Amino acid sequence: MAVINTTSDLLKALRENPEWKDAVRAEILGERLQTLPELVSENTRQIASIGDKLDRTSNLLAALTERLDRVDAQIAALTERLDRVDAQIAALTERLDRVDAQIAALTERLDRVENRLERVENRLERVENRLERVENRLERVENRLGKMDGRHLESDILANPRSYIRRKDLSAVRSLSYDERYELSSQLEENEEEELDLLDAILEGETPTGEHLYIAVEASVTIEVHDLERAKRRAYFLAKATNTPVLPLVVADEPPSQRRIEEAMSQQVAIARKQRGIVVNAPFIR
Repeated sequence: MAVINTTSDLLKALRENPEWKDAVRAEILGERLQTLPELVSENTRQIASIGDKLDRTSNLLAALTERLDRVDAQIAALTERLDRVDAQIAALTERLDRVDAQIAALTERLDRVENRLERVENRLERVENRLERVENRLERVENRLGKMDGRHLESDILANPRSYIRRKDLSAVRSLSYDERYELSSQLEENEEEELDLLDAILEGETPTGEHLYIAVEASVTIEVHDLERAKRRAYFLAKATNTPVLPLVVADEPPSQRRIEEAMSQQVAIARKQRGIVVNAPFIR
């Protein structure tokens, strides 16, 4: 066995006996240092794992950076669009301001027009009131003229019955006096007597065959339905009072319409006109 006196002898012995290295190492370093290689290896593996994680993290960061770049680009595009929208809104706001100004101007004009219209309406109302008064006065004048024309027609019938009753229709025509009319109506009931007194004229005559008869005359400038009805009703009372045939007759100043002619024929009332005689004939009431 070799004698070890110096470190050189120790190192030489260790080289010659490699199996002593572990024993020497354990003796010198202790258990913790003996596990150092394993710790280093473990740390190396962990560092490698961390490196892999860092690589993945770097890749994720790169991807996130790329996505963030795209987001930035989208935000920039949205910002640009928003700027355009803001510009459009500003333009629309300006147009709306102009529209508001135009509406305000139109409203002002409309107010002036409405005020003018109100004044015109007031004037028109005054004109209408004046026209209504004129129409009322005109109606009264027309009524007075109608009454005057009616009285003139009545007077003409009483004075010239032959102008309305031709000889070919009746002969010996004359108008009854008020005394004669009174004697006839005195035989009737009071209401019938009043109706008979309202006849415009009572004419007396003979038919071509010599038959004695009366004519109950209603005079009207323009024939109305009530003229036909009155002539028929009063002719009936006259026939009742005299027990004599009576012709209901309406004398017209103006030509009767076709409708009035048809109504007269339907009610069996005769119509006569001056210088033309009986233009619509009717049967006698007996």
